[in-house]
Amino acid sequence: MISTISVSIVGAPRIPTTAEQVSIVIGGEIPFLNALLRMALLEAGFKIKDEAATIEDLERICKALSTTVVLIDFQMSEEDGVKLTNRLLDIDSALAIVFIIETLGGFGEKVLASGARAFIQKPFSTFDLVDLIRKVAPVHW
Repeated sequence: MISTISVSIVGAPRIPTTAEQVSIVIGGEIPFLNALLRMALLEAGFKIKDEAATIEDLERICKALSTTVVLIDFQMSEEDGVKLTNRLLDIDSALAIVFIIETLGGFGEKVLASGARAFIQKPFSTFDLVDLIRKVAPVHW
């Protein structure tokens, strides 16, 4: 079954985004968590383009590959999260950047203000993650 999401904007035709049209790059320091994320997202029908174990690799991959969503799970300061968001959006302003965060406390709000589309706090269910990815994935016009 292919799920679709729809966003309505008056007067503009749109093609709904299906899970198969959403390509994801996963960036994270913990290989086991990356593998769990990969399995959950593949099971939901998303394409996983690549994985990055470092911030530098994530930026290199985003420059080399066309992707729609970047899922980020690196331990970093608020300032580094904002800078990373800005650098990724400089590569592709249409990227949907999603951060996985440990605790609330301003980090999520700061990266949202800098251009990230969403954040999800640990612990979370795979259902919540898949639902969030579907919501932030770009709609093709």
